[in-house]
Amino acid sequence: MNEALRAKARCFFSEILERPGSIRALKGAVLWPRKYKKGVSLFEIIIAIVIISIAVLGLVTMFQMSLKGGVSARYLTVAAGLAEEKMEEVLRLGYANITNQGPSSFSSPFSDYQYRVIWHYVQSTNLSTSVDPTVTEYKNVLVNVTHANMAAVTLNSLLTDNLD
Repeated sequence: MNEALRAKARCFFSEILERPGSIRALKGAVLWPRKYKKGVSLFEIIIAIVIISIAVLGLVTMFQMSLKGGVSARYLTVAAGLAEEKMEEVLRLGYANITNQGPSSFSSPFSDYQYRVIWHYVQSTNLSTSVDPTVTEYKNVLVNVTHANMAAVTLNSLLTDNLD
């Protein structure tokens, strides 16, 4: 008897499932595996566009950051070269002829860069504190180069007129 009921139920449900608009028909249209569908749905296209947009946005952000880093590195490299050149120029003047200079601009094509030369007498053991020139033979020379798009580059040199 149990088998008879199962057979009737199977027959009844198979008739319902075969009707147009039934669950099986809907299942075939909406939930059926991909291998039985043809084409791509609008929802899938939108999801793909969102994923690709997020990936492209990340790449553009990284590209922008690398460009910015490259530009600031260029400014720092040029400023370091200009500071080194200015320090050599000041040191060629000799111990007795060094003077404070600036702030002044470099000549073209580096007119966007500013420099300043500052010196003071110091002890050989403490370069940051100025002292009376009668107690020391050392001068601390600082060359500071700046640009509007970067932090300052500062070179420091210790000079003496004691050649012993």
